[in-house]
Amino acid sequence: MSFDDIESNYLDKFDIELSWRKKELLEIQNELESLNLEEDEQKYNFFKRGAIALTYAHLEGGVKNILIIYVKFINELLLNQIISLNDNNINDIILDLIFYNQVKVFRQNSREKRLKGLNNCKRFFMDNKLLKIDIKLIDTKSNLTFNNLNELYKLLDINLNNISIQKTFINQLVKRRNAIAHGENTSDTREIVIDNIKQVLEILDLVRDDIIHKIGEFKNICN
Repeated sequence: MSFDDIESNYLDKFDIELSWRKKELLEIQNELESLNLEEDEQKYNFFKRGAIALTYAHLEGGVKNILIIYVKFINELLLNQIISLNDNNINDIILDLIFYNQVKVFRQNSREKRLKGLNNCKRFFMDNKLLKIDIKLIDTKSNLTFNNLNELYKLLDINLNNISIQKTFINQLVKRRNAIAHGENTSDTREIVIDNIKQVLEILDLVRDDIIHKIGEFKNICN
């Protein structure tokens, strides 16, 4: 497969990943807007809590899966030898991602752990004819705080500027979701919950755009 073939395939994957999430978020928004507080306050409060939890779920799940699809895109380039260790176009970032799990034990001080790392590398080279990045590196730690998102962006060498303005909102949404998960009620108004949905939709698009920009950088290197 050519770079263009792989790129087209993975751009479709991004769209598929986001389309169902956007549809569900918009359905939640429409349902919120149609509820009548005066007729059934209990149902209204119940639905608000559910809306906050699902809004956060789509933020974490959407961002995580977009980044995983991006890692799979890089692996596809490696599989088709569009980038390889033998070429000048494989940069330090990809090397770091490929060998991340094998060399991370070298940060430890004991000889036992260093030897474990060396043996891991030995087995990796002996047992793997194909180099690839482990998708488990994309770990939101079950709480997609801005710091956790920042760590993932840095790991993948993605510029955080576009998403940085959402720092306060992301952290606040995590707190709202955690409170609800622990059985607390919410005092958020309908307008606030709907605004949360709109901001999550915006963030998902921003993350996708950041990844597409990064893919464009690969295209310049590989062509």
